[in-house]
Amino acid sequence: STGSSAISAADWRCIRYLLKEVVYEVVNEIDNTKLNKLQNTIFYITTENQFLKAQNYGFKDALVKEKKIRKRSKA
Repeated sequence: STGSSAISAADWRCIRYLLKEVVYEVVNEIDNTKLNKLQNTIFYITTENQFLKAQNYGFKDALVKEKKIRKRSKA
């Protein structure tokens, strides 16, 4: 939702919409090249953030499984 102070990185459509809304309010004539570059940068960053979060979750899950295996082998 746009009422909160931050939008989830997964909700990139909302981020893109909010960006356009804010830019259109501030500037009447928009240089589409610059706006597109900014949009693409934000999209790239949010996508990369989601990928890294998923990767981190996978690493944490693998670590927990490895600890369980080591604990069982010591017993």
